[in-house]
Amino acid sequence: MGTWLRSFRWHNIRQLDAVSRELLARLWAAGGGLKDLAGPLTIDLDSTIVLVYGRGKQGAAFGYTKVRDYHPQLATCPETGQVLFCRLRGGNAGAARGAKSFLTETVSRVRHAGATSPLTVRADSAFYSRAVLLTDRMLDVRFSITVRQDPKIKAAIAAIPEDAWKQAISPLKSWDLLRKIRCSTTRITNLVQAVLVLHLAATG
Repeated sequence: MGTWLRSFRWHNIRQLDAVSRELLARLWAAGGGLKDLAGPLTIDLDSTIVLVYGRGKQGAAFGYTKVRDYHPQLATCPETGQVLFCRLRGGNAGAARGAKSFLTETVSRVRHAGATSPLTVRADSAFYSRAVLLTDRMLDVRFSITVRQDPKIKAAIAAIPEDAWKQAISPLKSWDLLRKIRCSTTRITNLVQAVLVLHLAATG
C-alpha cells in the first residue's frame, strides 16, 4: 500500500480532487447538502495540525507548533457541517500559503454543486492578505476576516463616523461566551471593529 501511494504524482492528486468535486455536486443534488441552494452559504477557511510519528514521512516538518506534523487547509460549511475542500501541505507551510488558489477552487466547487446564493467567507487573521481579499472581490464573495491592528487599521477605524457603526454581537449571551473563553472586553471590541472596517471597505 505504501509503495502504491508513494507512486502518486501531482496529476493523480488533481484527479482525486476532480472526483471529490463531482461527489459534492451529486451529494447536494441528492438532497444531502443545502436545503436551499439559493439561500445564504458560509465558507469557513482554516488550517489544522496533523501530528506525524516517524521521521520518514514525506512532507512532514516542524511548524509553528514545534512538533513534526502536516499542516492541511480546510474549507467547511457551517450550514451543513460538511468539508467542502481540503488540501494536504507540509508541516512547515504557513497557515495561508496557497490560500488564493484554495479559495478559488472552493468557490468553484460550491458553484459547480449548484449554489447560486451569495457566499460569505470567514477566516482568522492568518488569512488576512491582499491576495485573499482581492480574490474575494474578484469572485464577488463577501468576507469577514480578522485583521491585526497596525497603525493603518487603527487610523481607518478612527475615521469611521460614529453613526456608521452597527451592532455585530448580540448583547449579553455572546459577550459572556467570549469572556468565558478568556477574551477581554478590549480585545473583543478591537476584533469587532477590525472586522467592520473590512465590511465597510467591501461595501464601498
